[in-house]
Amino acid sequence: MNINLGRDRASSAQSSQSAAIHIRNLNKWYGSFQALNDISLNVQAGERMVICGPSGSGKSTLIRCMNGLEQAESGSISIGGTEMSADGPSLARIRKTTGMVFQQFNLYPHLSILENCVLAPMWVHKIPRKQAEETAFRFLERVNIAAQASKYPHQLSGGQQQRAAIARTLCVGPKIILFDEPTSALDPEMITEVLDVMIDLASEQITMVCVTHEMGFARRVADRVVFMDSGEIVEIATPDTFFDQPQSARGKAFLAKVFSH
Repeated sequence: MNINLGRDRASSAQSSQSAAIHIRNLNKWYGSFQALNDISLNVQAGERMVICGPSGSGKSTLIRCMNGLEQAESGSISIGGTEMSADGPSLARIRKTTGMVFQQFNLYPHLSILENCVLAPMWVHKIPRKQAEETAFRFLERVNIAAQASKYPHQLSGGQQQRAAIARTLCVGPKIILFDEPTSALDPEMITEVLDVMIDLASEQITMVCVTHEMGFARRVADRVVFMDSGEIVEIATPDTFFDQPQSARGKAFLAKVFSH
């Protein structure tokens, strides 16, 4: 089934061409299981998009395809005007302007927080160390963990590690940041501190795509909410429309279950 709903249904060819992320007819299989079924989606530059849905709906697979961590069997993805392919140069160009924040932080355990933050700017972007450190401290201050710069990841709480991961992503100056359930590995009391950082980032013109189960965050921050189920996009709507008047039975059932807990 070709899903092309909400604003995407009415989007013009010009809107597709100017999209920061342009996905068409994406299909992804794991053996006999189809994780993504004919996904088509545009994310406009500066847009804040939240992708939600039940576990196993394809959310994380989709966002990992956006960063080249998973390769689809068919369809196309264009990031910042660069068509994604399996070749190194294409992925390298995309990853220079696209950052990703993972569920499990993915900090290098043998490096200090500061070293985690300066590594990519120095080696990928060839930024001098002094400049890279100045940038790192600026973003570590922004996420309120500059005092932890000399510590190693295992010395920080989960919330501090995730904020360090966000600072590390910001240090490369991304135009697009992808978040793959950034609070799912955190204890409940640590979730708020990470969401506060993300809410602060949402006030800027960085394009943000976030897979999350935090529906309060989605309603507060998103320009559009994408609801997925069984590898398909079921609804694309503004937060007010999705949360107050979901258009699908699956969307209504999902929200009823989420808000019953």
